[in-house]
Amino acid sequence: MLPAYLYTPLYHHAMLLVVLGCALAFWAGQDNPGNLARFNQVAMIVVGVSVLVFIGSRPVSGVFVDMPGYAWLYERVQQGFDTRFGDWLFDGLVKLCSPFLSIEGFFFVCTFIYVTPLALASWRVHGAWAFPVFLACVTAFSFWSYGVNGMRNGMATSVLILAFAFYDKPVVMFPLMAAACGFHGSVLLPAGAFLVVRYIRWTGIWLAFWVVCVAASLLAGNVGQMLLRHYNPFAWDERAENYILGAEGGGFRFDFLVYSIVPVVITLLMAAPTRARAQRFVRRLRNAPAMRWIGDRSAMTAKRKGLGRGRLAGLHGASPMGSLALAGLGHISGGSRSALGATHSPPRLADLSHRSEAKEEAWRRRVNSLSRRSLGAGGSTQEPSRALSGQPVPDQNDQTVHSAWRSLPWVRMLRSDPFYARLVNTYLFTNAVWVILIQATQSNRFAYLSWFMMPWILLYPFVPGKTVERPRIGFIAAILLAHYMFTYFMWTVVYRMRFG
Repeated sequence: MLPAYLYTPLYHHAMLLVVLGCALAFWAGQDNPGNLARFNQVAMIVVGVSVLVFIGSRPVSGVFVDMPGYAWLYERVQQGFDTRFGDWLFDGLVKLCSPFLSIEGFFFVCTFIYVTPLALASWRVHGAWAFPVFLACVTAFSFWSYGVNGMRNGMATSVLILAFAFYDKPVVMFPLMAAACGFHGSVLLPAGAFLVVRYIRWTGIWLAFWVVCVAASLLAGNVGQMLLRHYNPFAWDERAENYILGAEGGGFRFDFLVYSIVPVVITLLMAAPTRARAQRFVRRLRNAPAMRWIGDRSAMTAKRKGLGRGRLAGLHGASPMGSLALAGLGHISGGSRSALGATHSPPRLADLSHRSEAKEEAWRRRVNSLSRRSLGAGGSTQEPSRALSGQPVPDQNDQTVHSAWRSLPWVRMLRSDPFYARLVNTYLFTNAVWVILIQATQSNRFAYLSWFMMPWILLYPFVPGKTVERPRIGFIAAILLAHYMFTYFMWTVVYRMRFG
């Protein structure tokens, strides 16, 4: 058996090689997803069994912080003392295992409960592409510490992840949620949040709630402590009360907040209702009288200088050229080929003030024809003419902008994939509660109640599941690599400098 002090560095160095190898395999096999699906199945078994054996066979040592305490209490139960850990299902597991298993066997069982639900949950949702999600979970920032130190919390969150995967089968989901709470009562928060967000589905509400909690925590200090001194729903649990109302606060953890922002920012980019409203606001702003006046002034200035129509005028409908750019804006912002980037672009326009109305009408028809061609067969033939006339296009008929946004996979997901939407909203809810308690003595324990969902949120939009049919292999490889490089950097550089 290896010395205890080698386990942590060896795990992170080994996982670096695994992640690099898998990322290279994904990049090299992008043209053959079928072979990668078979690779995922083999890698799932190899990596899963290796992680299970490595963590489950570690020696009992103070290097793993709380492990000697668990061992001492387990031995007390074996000797016949009525010792309780405080969580009913974990107490039952101890009593069940103590007559038959040694302390090493008990820790192996705990590791099995910690690792296996992650594999089962990812397999149920993603099938043959479950391995990238599972790999992201076992290489997450807090995975190692909650496998060897905060064991009950780690077991509870893994079982809760499996419960989330059965969101469409309440008969299975609710017993799993109860089991997760039985391993550690703290997961009652994410479990309850997962049920609440089923009825309040709009991601914008939870984004606003998160921002308000951040602002309150920054401006008012330890808001959670002040509130809980008046009413503490965790008063029944002495551990939770000590974590929150301890004498010495941990201060505002900007490093934890920055780490938590990553999925929040991704959620902001994925929130379809928010982006749709932003697009409509921009269109109304462009057609506002003040903006039209600026465009007209720009056109008059350009005309006096002999430069033709100004750019601002074009953007606000004062010239047909600018109207064509406006009609193609939906495709520019959606990453599609825009009207101005088409193979046949309209000729550069000189000052149209000296042209006859007949020539200008002929030119207008030509631009209209080119804009329809560049927008594609799916575009509305009426939109370019409305844009050229300088009139705002009604929202219900604005296929140019909305079709581009609706075609994006991350926009479709929050609308059509109920599991992903609930997972994102649950993360925002629980992370916002942690932000309120960010200055508590043991705020990292509350942070983990949202962080354990982070790997799935990061990878879900790119792995085949309920909405995505084909894997976006390049993104999967890049996210796996970037996700673990943060963990590797923190454990090998930051923590070594901080703790020696």
